[in-house]
Amino acid sequence: MMLMTEYKDLATYEANQAKADSLLQTVIGNDAKQMQGYRDRLAIREVLGNRLARQIILEPKK
Repeated sequence: MMLMTEYKDLATYEANQAKADSLLQTVIGNDAKQMQGYRDRLAIREVLGNRLARQIILEPKK
């Protein structure tokens, strides 16, 4: 299974990083608690990697 999140552009992605971190701090807890959650989940799954993909849309010359 692959989970993907699509953003309008790289600037939006970067802006959302701070918002996502703030949300995780509020919902899950501090960094230490988040890291413990990652370790707990590793017992039941294996993360094979992550990717950042970019799409290029070419426009015809005018």
